[in-house]
Amino acid sequence: MFGFFDKKRAYGQFTSIRSPKSYLDRVGENSPTRLIGCNGTLRVREVDYRETWYHGSPLKLTTLRKGSTITQDRDLARVFSHRPSIVSISVHVGISNKGTKHVSKKIKHDGVTPGFLYRIGENVELGDIFPHPNSSMEEGKEWLTNRELGVELIGTTQTVNDERLTEEEILQLKRKAAKSGNESSSGLLG
Repeated sequence: MFGFFDKKRAYGQFTSIRSPKSYLDRVGENSPTRLIGCNGTLRVREVDYRETWYHGSPLKLTTLRKGSTITQDRDLARVFSHRPSIVSISVHVGISNKGTKHVSKKIKHDGVTPGFLYRIGENVELGDIFPHPNSSMEEGKEWLTNRELGVELIGTTQTVNDERLTEEEILQLKRKAAKSGNESSSGLLG
């Protein structure tokens, strides 16, 4: 069984399709969306390469090297600009009094370095990137580049005290990761 991420549905929801071929029949061979794997499972998700890609770094850059990490999540790129060793993302789904579904995301981390937020300054094509093989983030959040890519500076970044993990939260995340075996070089997903 395969599935795809539908942006019109709740955050992270997957629905079933019979096969990748049936998906391509539905969206078309030339669609800018592509299926990506989910850490070796048969679940897949759509990614629109036309959407904006970001990179966060403590360094002033004009070009990203091959093997650099990029994401379509602007907040996550901003957090990565602070050089965190641990990142925790909490997603909360709720229903308002009017019955409207809303999704909120809170990112916390242990980074302390001010940095820079960049937009990828050229078109990203299918062969230019691939999913980060050791990411502990939700599938499709972290990508590695297959070639150098030009970047455009959006602005400087400063750490936000409300986003800083406490020592107790760090210990809890490390215990949770040790139990689940979900620790990786890119951080922890809380």
